Amino acid sequence: QNPYGSNQSNSIFQRNDAPTVSISSLPTAPVYEGDVITISGENFYEVTGVIIGVLNAEFEILSASSMSITVPEGALSGTISLLSPSGNIVSNNDLTVILMPPSFPAPMIASGVVGEPFSFNFSINGEIDSITIDPLPAGLVFDDALLTISGIPEVDGSFSIEISASNSGGSNSITLELTIAPPPPPSISAIAPEYAIEDGEFLVTGDHLLQTQEVTVNGTSTSFRILSDERVAVTMPATGGAISLTTLQGNEVSSEDVTLWSFIDNLQSVSGFGDDSLLQASPPTNLSGTIAISAGLYHSLALGADGSVVAWGDDSSGQANIPSSLAPSISISAGGFHSLALEADGTIAAWGRDDEGQCSGPNRRSGVI
Repeated sequence: QNPYGSNQSNSIFQRNDAPTVSISSLPTAPVYEGDVITISGENFYEVTGVIIGVLNAEFEILSASSMSITVPEGALSGTISLLSPSGNIVSNNDLTVILMPPSFPAPMIASGVVGEPFSFNFSINGEIDSITIDPLPAGLVFDDALLTISGIPEVDGSFSIEISASNSGGSNSITLELTIAPPPPPSISAIAPEYAIEDGEFLVTGDHLLQTQEVTVNGTSTSFRILSDERVAVTMPATGGAISLTTLQGNEVSSEDVTLWSFIDNLQSVSGFGDDSLLQASPPTNLSGTIAISAGLYHSLALGADGSVVAWGDDSSGQANIPSSLAPSISISAGGFHSLALEADGTIAAWGRDDEGQCSGPNRRSGVI
């Protein structure tokens, strides 16, 4: 180019005296993604690019014979290529790249209370092939897909739980320090039914009942079944009165009494009268020990002291056909063309006509008193 114009040659200029780059050594031990490695060779000042496998890598020239290279994320084992004006140089040996073992954020600390819902979620960095975890306190479970520990703790205490994760690159572990506190003292909110025969059951409803150790009725100790943190089924002794419930954290006495039912000659008969067009006023002759009755439009129900339910009368909608799955019950109610029973564990059972959803409302609603 000059003041009169410019021109371009038809041939390409190429530097013929560029020193030849060479690689003399690579790390022999396996390396991880993100590691910074050092290689040795000659004429590294001529290097313009580095490729590991098929990925470009960042590099720093330390001297003519030394270079640091950062192993890129996603790199696989393979050769190292150095780009330079004199041409590309490929290493004679492969660089072995392995996965970084999984890692955990630290520390891992969690706490909960006996009888109350608990959930703890954590994260793991890196690719995971398998996870192992120490046994958990009773009531808790581990979901390895969601990395969540959840449930309702049943025991209190301090627990050191080791969690390990591994992949082809190795494994790591961490200890979860879990503290489960004891529940508050128990409380009683209701008793149902308020009557029971000797050796029959009634339901005590309240809070923090999971660790119940003793139940007494009017000072008489009796057996019981813990159904949940809110419900305990109690066996009626030979006396009625106030219920005292004791846990590890304290004692609670009911404000209401439970009444002992007793029958003359241990029998209780049921008689019917009025419209008997569909035999709704003609109870079965073998009824005994009945503690409650309920009349519907054209059918009737009776509740036995043993929790059994008997029905008679109109069965046009199945209202007098007792479900075979019905558990021992503590209360009954006959509707127009459907029937209801409250099972001892607080579950509602319904059968009969369902044209308005009277039998298929809340799906077997539980915890009812």
